Amino acid sequence: FSSAVRSLDPATCDDITSAHLQAHFYEGLYTYDYLARPVQLMPLLAAELPIISDDRLTVTIRIKPDVVYARHPCFGVDESGRAATRRVRAEDFVLSIKRIADHHLYSPLWPLLRGRIVGIDDYNRRTQDAAPTDLTRYDQLTIDGVRALDDRTLQIELAEPFPQLPFILARHQLAPMPR
Repeated sequence: FSSAVRSLDPATCDDITSAHLQAHFYEGLYTYDYLARPVQLMPLLAAELPIISDDRLTVTIRIKPDVVYARHPCFGVDESGRAATRRVRAEDFVLSIKRIADHHLYSPLWPLLRGRIVGIDDYNRRTQDAAPTDLTRYDQLTIDGVRALDDRTLQIELAEPFPQLPFILARHQLAPMPR
């Protein structure tokens, strides 16, 4: 690498070397078809491109049903005693957005999302009161405009139309994060 890897946490990645390494093991909702002309956004973990309401304030994203995490003990063990896995769920993307908006983490995406999603600034202010090591804030605090409608449907409510959001959703900083 041309410089030291500074972070393996997708939410806090803000350098090229870390981003290059993370791209090998984190995936986001969308990616780009670089062979298309012009280059086009395409689903990666999402089942399809985002569904945007007529007023352009509600973005609904369906998650592919067959995406699973690598086996890891955090998911328990299976019947054979090996580390288990589970499917990626919409709530994992909710947590990723919460982490980007967390006052205690520096995320390069925060300036891009601040003020854009309903309730995200309020969430950022409320996380200031939590101790940096108290991760229960991710369970106790919500962002009004970010919700998992079910295991496979993520919905984001915008404060105003934000046509750049689908392109921000292609960044690996929004890779799913299991609680």
